[in-house]
Amino acid sequence: IFLNNLLKSIASFHITFPFRFSSSRRSTFGSNSLITRRTNSTAMERGTTVNQSRNSRSSPPSTYEHNTSSNHGTFSTYRNQNSNSSSIGENCTDMDRAVLGDGEVPHIEIPDMQSLESYLQPLGLTLQHAVRFIESYTTNCAEVLEYVKQLHFDMVEECWITFWQPENDQEDMEDEDCASNLNNNKALKGLSQIQLFRLCTVPQMQAFVQNMDFSFYQVVVEVLIPNVLSFNISGGLTLQIRNFAKSLEMQLKKAMHGAPDVIQKKKLVAVRTLAQTLRRYTSLNHLASAARSVLQKPDQIHQMLQDFNRVDIASVQDQAGWICDCDSVLVSNLQSDFRENLQKQKSLEQWAEWMEAVVDQVLAKYHNKPYSVLADVSKQFLKNWSFYSSMIIRDLTLRSAQSFGSFHLIRLLFDEYLLYLVELRLAKACNKPVIYVMTQV
Repeated sequence: IFLNNLLKSIASFHITFPFRFSSSRRSTFGSNSLITRRTNSTAMERGTTVNQSRNSRSSPPSTYEHNTSSNHGTFSTYRNQNSNSSSIGENCTDMDRAVLGDGEVPHIEIPDMQSLESYLQPLGLTLQHAVRFIESYTTNCAEVLEYVKQLHFDMVEECWITFWQPENDQEDMEDEDCASNLNNNKALKGLSQIQLFRLCTVPQMQAFVQNMDFSFYQVVVEVLIPNVLSFNISGGLTLQIRNFAKSLEMQLKKAMHGAPDVIQKKKLVAVRTLAQTLRRYTSLNHLASAARSVLQKPDQIHQMLQDFNRVDIASVQDQAGWICDCDSVLVSNLQSDFRENLQKQKSLEQWAEWMEAVVDQVLAKYHNKPYSVLADVSKQFLKNWSFYSSMIIRDLTLRSAQSFGSFHLIRLLFDEYLLYLVELRLAKACNKPVIYVMTQV
């Protein structure tokens, strides 16, 4: 009966996360409720104050600078500014927050409680400890997400420290009290750090944490960069996201000091992938902004078309075809489409639609194949594309093409965007987050 009540309690657990956060390290494991607790200030109040006082502070966007004499282009690089983490959210405006996406903490399937009990008993733990861990971890993710939505990145580390370094040193919990709390839906007692770390040695709990991290970090990416080709992401917001990504691994290591190595390694894999994804997507957005300015200039597009018509396509196809062993009809169609798109002076969004169609065409006949086959085909397609495009760039270089800089920029954008599209297709095929796909060899 007790186990049934426990399972019912878990099944009815929902996050009702308010816009209030406590700066105390006891906010997650404290004696108050795990979900609703008192606070000194609210994230919304902090955001309002910041916006009123620093509404005009943001870094200038990165741009593509064009040299009229050689028709080559260069990038203005990201500025490596010395900004403290405490000022990260303060440099962003209401406009920056308005371009963020929506997202909620994902629902992750909980471990099988009956099989879990045999792992817990030798550790001096009960099912109630596992329940408290799952609820607290989910709530902690909700805290982190709300701070991310408010662009208060400096509070993420504090959230992690609150969870992994609880101030509650009480190890022994009375099962009767825990059962009473569950049945009456009252606040649960906190876990001690010893109990927390012991739970992290249980394989089922490790799997829960890893699955939650991959799914949750995917939500974080989609909140911060809902559209990789968007022109609404300011240079200031881009810089803040990159600084946030740069500090993630160090902050997690600090927060998890003393935790079992096995859980640290699993969490570090996920957070490194999150950081890499944020860096890649901000770079892709940077490339898209630069390419958009080129594609909006008819004279540059006309020059690109003239230079492309001079490329020795037959020679390129002979050399690349021997190495890549590609479908000659597909390659010919892609070259014709590329030339036609230049003639029609298509926009960046139209080029993106064309690339999506290319990926779908290449992968279409493998949709019912095993994931491993689809992954191998996708990787080979990206390699072939890279080789063909490098051969074309080589030909343009040897001819000293006036539009070489524009072609080089477009090639970088296409390479990155095609990789992005392939990862989306693979994630959909295996029903996993994109971040998970990126960790697979």
